[in-house]
Amino acid sequence: MTSLHKLPHCFSCRYHDPSGHLVCAIHPFGPLSDRCADYVAISEVAEQGFWVPEGWAFDGGELYRLAASELLQTDDSHPIVTGCCPRCGHRFDLGDSPVVHWDCPSCRWLDDSI
Repeated sequence: MTSLHKLPHCFSCRYHDPSGHLVCAIHPFGPLSDRCADYVAISEVAEQGFWVPEGWAFDGGELYRLAASELLQTDDSHPIVTGCCPRCGHRFDLGDSPVVHWDCPSCRWLDDSI
């Protein structure tokens, strides 16, 4: 088994793999030296209006983890709350098995919250 060569700043890179199975998308086993030419700080990406890791946010250029209360904000129109499609009102069957995907079979509204 090949060991992973992570640099101290890998965790803050845009390409970092948080699962721990890879170092990143570009260098799966880590960079070949003590410096990575492909490093892009997540803060730089966020300032340009791109991707931010789920559960995290930026304030003044600093990355911070959202508090549990910020993560648990609900959308009162979501089918998990109402049992109905927010676009057409289709009623979802809330039988014995839990619903994982709330995509509407009537109007094709897609739940992109997952």
